[in-house]
Amino acid sequence: MNGSRVSSTTGHHNYLRFKIGDNQQMCLLDTGCEVTIIPERLTSQCELKPTTQRVCPANGTSIPVIGETTLIAEIGDTCMTITGLVTAHVNEPMLGMDWLSANGVEWSFSRKAVTINSKQYQLRARRKNENTWVRRVMVTETTEIPPWCETDLPASVMCQ
Repeated sequence: MNGSRVSSTTGHHNYLRFKIGDNQQMCLLDTGCEVTIIPERLTSQCELKPTTQRVCPANGTSIPVIGETTLIAEIGDTCMTITGLVTAHVNEPMLGMDWLSANGVEWSFSRKAVTINSKQYQLRARRKNENTWVRRVMVTETTEIPPWCETDLPASVMCQ
């Protein structure tokens, strides 16, 4: 490969590492997401409030929302809250524009860092083998597909 190096990361520094509960958690900073989304697996000790909000990703489907909750998160010596919609259909917290705006986040792409409340934090890239998950597609009804044909199937995608 003529001396070129292959990176062991995804190349995008858009994750902050928080301590949530007893665990370190990589959280995706997502400027393309209007609301913060929290995986259900992080909410076992949290109060879930009902919500009528819906989540629709770019492909136009609908992501089932279980409720809304607030997590306590630590970064460095700072404690903050993360309020978001809860679903079983994401694997990692996605900090959306609501959280980024509420916390006055300033993102420096060239420094690969964000400033939150006058404190700078280095962003991380997810390693290619870090936070991997399995996606299962579950068909919700019996469908017969003739040979040599294509069809759209009603299905649910579950992350594990």
